[in-house]
Amino acid sequence: MDEQTKSQLQRAYALIKAGSRAEALKLIDPILKSEPDNEIAWWLAANTVTNPRHVEYALNQVLRINPNHGGAKAKLAELIFEVAPVPPPFAVSVVEPPKTTNWMPSQSPPAKQSQSTHWLTGVLVAVAVGLLMGVIAAVITVLGKDDSPSSPTQSAFNSNPTSDVLVDDSEAVPTRPSVEGREELPPTWTPNPTIPTATLPPYYTSTPRPTDTPFSTSRPIVTIDPVNFGDTYWLGNGDGTTMELYYANGRYWRFYEFPVTLYFESEGSDLIWDYAVKNAIAELNQVIEVERTDDERQADIVLKIVDAIQLAKECEVSDIFVVAGCATFRTWGGSARPDFRGFAFVSTAAFYPVAAVLHELVHALGVVVHSPDPDDIMYFQETPNTSLSIRDINTLRRLYSSPSFGD
Repeated sequence: MDEQTKSQLQRAYALIKAGSRAEALKLIDPILKSEPDNEIAWWLAANTVTNPRHVEYALNQVLRINPNHGGAKAKLAELIFEVAPVPPPFAVSVVEPPKTTNWMPSQSPPAKQSQSTHWLTGVLVAVAVGLLMGVIAAVITVLGKDDSPSSPTQSAFNSNPTSDVLVDDSEAVPTRPSVEGREELPPTWTPNPTIPTATLPPYYTSTPRPTDTPFSTSRPIVTIDPVNFGDTYWLGNGDGTTMELYYANGRYWRFYEFPVTLYFESEGSDLIWDYAVKNAIAELNQVIEVERTDDERQADIVLKIVDAIQLAKECEVSDIFVVAGCATFRTWGGSARPDFRGFAFVSTAAFYPVAAVLHELVHALGVVVHSPDPDDIMYFQETPNTSLSIRDINTLRRLYSSPSFGD
């Protein structure tokens, strides 16, 4: 680790201690992208974010690099087996009783105090003040003793960034959560899983427009009657992207030879991804004939499950935690009948793996827009839905009933 990286991590550590976690993450994020095996950077990241899914992913990265990291083991165990905290009891408001002094007008003027009473009161006050000062001095003396004082220049490499991090050198490895509870890293480093851009708009990652094909600004040659397809989200969710922007010479970018073949590649052996692919194929076959192939070279669509760092490279984004997936087309050949392939990438950190796979495959089939309706699989944020809605089906049918480059 060079001095610049070390200095950057120390500044991030100082920001974490100061409570400026967002600023700290800005320093940590570039290091994670350039040095994915930097144990300290992942450890600081685990103690910077607050979303349990983000924390879990970062801790798993720490243990991947250093399986004996006691702090990461303990924090991960606490995270996985954490029980929802019991709500605090209702606070009982204690009302200060009214002072009896002058609460009711005295019927007679108070008797004049004697000089001896004033003298006695003064002595008692002096004694009480002296005792109080003695107690305060004793407390300060006790608290001032620290067997291990913290140096102001303490490095982030040998201390825990937050006070609530458990330090336990136990070798016990916590049980992994079930498939339903798998959450290694969400699409964003924010505690709110409903932040938009959980999936990447197609025009942001890449575009299905080939560079050698002129585009028409007119309507398609064959006008499709939208009424025949019912309710759709053909015009997108209001972000400026519509299906009318993704056609050339009156023809839409979609597959025109069937079945559409799908190749699936995963970095892990998690059964959830196999299930997600089978579910997606079954759903898509309601509209389009899709089948799986083991030959990547012959596949029409290539689906890959990748980690957050690889996803950022494939999706061409600067923040490795901003998306859950992306999809694009790659075209070649002449403009009259071009060949093209769909590519879909899904993060291992997706909140809802089954939904994310189906969402990105619909993109790869040519639906480049998002839906404004959370009931649709193509909603512009991640959704727990695992099946196509009526609007999803109608939109796919409309696209695959429109003119293509194979016509």
